[in-house]
Amino acid sequence: MQERFKTPVTLLVGMGHRVEVRTVMDAYVLLNDWPLSQRNATHAQALNACKAALIGEVDVETARANFVAFARRNDLLVQPVDARPDGVEPRPWSPPAMTPAILAAR
Repeated sequence: MQERFKTPVTLLVGMGHRVEVRTVMDAYVLLNDWPLSQRNATHAQALNACKAALIGEVDVETARANFVAFARRNDLLVQPVDARPDGVEPRPWSPPAMTPAILAAR
């Protein structure tokens, strides 16, 4: 089962290597390969949620939320560059309008 997350989860692992986790199976493999000495309760919860999603007991986005919690707890999560803590979407940049004064200066 290759159920895709609605939004991929981007992590920094190893020596700053960027990894994009797009499916429950990707998350499960990463969690399953996680070093035993670095596992914690958040890891166990995320691993169990991924297992449950793979067999259809929970939905994909529940598994994703648990995986994000694991990534955040372990300082692996990469926030989008334009993410703002207040939840307000940034406006895209646009060049200034070309007014007659600007055009005359060229």
